[in-house]
Amino acid sequence: MEFSLIEKLAIVKTLDEIIVADGEIHEGELKFLNKLMKHLEFDKSFVKEAKRMRISHSIQILSSMSTWKKKKLAKMMHKMAIAKEDLDPSVTNSINSFCKEAGIDVINPVQSKAIFDLSYIYFESSNHNSYEKGVKDSRKNIIASTAIKIEPIIFKKDKYHISLFDTEEGFTIWGDKILMPPIEAIIDFNSEGIVKFISEKKDSPDVSLYYSGPEIKKILFQFKHISMDIEYLP
Repeated sequence: MEFSLIEKLAIVKTLDEIIVADGEIHEGELKFLNKLMKHLEFDKSFVKEAKRMRISHSIQILSSMSTWKKKKLAKMMHKMAIAKEDLDPSVTNSINSFCKEAGIDVINPVQSKAIFDLSYIYFESSNHNSYEKGVKDSRKNIIASTAIKIEPIIFKKDKYHISLFDTEEGFTIWGDKILMPPIEAIIDFNSEGIVKFISEKKDSPDVSLYYSGPEIKKILFQFKHISMDIEYLP
C-alpha cells in the first residue's frame, strides 16, 4: 500500500507532533522515525517541508485517507507511543486527540475491525461461475471480460449504484456495453471480509463483495427472483 506525497507529509507532521509533545526526544522514537523515513524515502528537505505544514491541515488529510491506510498509520503511531521509556500524559493526550480528529484507532490498531473502503470500486473479472439454486452440479464457468463498478449515489445518503459492463471488445474505463442497468442498493453489512448490498427492487440482484485487506477476491450477484447466483472472479 502506497501513501501519496501529501499523505506522507501529513504522516511526518503528525509523528513529529507526538515526538515533541512531552518536550523530550527519546532514542526509540528517533530510531523508529529514521526507519519510517527510509521506508517512505524521506529526506531532510522533505522533513522540513512537513514541519512547515499546519497540524490542522495534516489532520484533514489523514481524515480523508482510506480505512486501510488509516489502519497502517495507526500501527505506526502506536509504535511511536510505546517507544517511550515512560509515557508522558501529554503524549497520550496528543495521540488520543489525533485519533479522534482523524478517525484513527491508535490504542488498539490490530484489534480494530477494518471496513472496506467503498468510496469507489472498479473490479475487472476475467471469468465467472453461474449456479442454479437447488440444482446439483449446476456450476457453469464462462470465460469473459467484464467489469463491475460500485460507487456512492450523489445526494442519496448510504445508497450505491452497482453497474456491470462488458469489456470484451476493447477496454475503456466504463466498458463498451452495459450488461445490466445500474442497481440501486444499500449496505446490509460491511465487516469480516464481506460487504453485502441489498437491492431495493425485487427483480434486481443482491450483491456481495468478498475481500482480504484492500484486495477484492470475488463479487457475487444473487438473483433471487430466478434462483441463480453469478460469481465474478479476478
